[in-house]
Amino acid sequence: MAIDKVLLIEQYLRTERILRAFFDRYTVPLCVGYCVENEEEHDCCIDQTSRITEIKVNGVASEISTLRAATYSRTSENGCGYLTSTGCALNEYRSPVCNTFVCQVLVDHLNLISDGLGQQLRQIERLSVAIFKGFPEAANEKIRELEEKVSTLSERLDAILPSGVNTWEYVMKLSGQK
Repeated sequence: MAIDKVLLIEQYLRTERILRAFFDRYTVPLCVGYCVENEEEHDCCIDQTSRITEIKVNGVASEISTLRAATYSRTSENGCGYLTSTGCALNEYRSPVCNTFVCQVLVDHLNLISDGLGQQLRQIERLSVAIFKGFPEAANEKIRELEEKVSTLSERLDAILPSGVNTWEYVMKLSGQK
């Protein structure tokens, strides 16, 4: 059976949008866009070589790379080349490692907000990696599961966080910083 690459790219972008919307809403867009501000792991998104080789997108890896290169100009020769002083220059076609990466500091921050939130985020991370690695098998089913998990975590955060406050700001306020 032939692989429908257009459908796979569509599924890739759908998965990316789900993750991007969550991270953009609840975290600070620093580093390559998803990380909370922290000193311990401030270069965590730059040195991801082992994870990049670990996460290969079945069926459309070269197409995603080609679409990324055709849509966005590299901003430097360092790292992936799309990292700017204000974060990642990519709005779509990010590599799977960038779409799925969750630093331990963010997990810890979510657990400070409410016990178990960090573990929910780790489940989302694992499912996202499985989706990207598992193309094309059962992608639609797993993407629906991802939407449900992200929605559940979002609802829990929305019930706790004041309007317009992200997780980083909330934790800093709780600890008396900033």
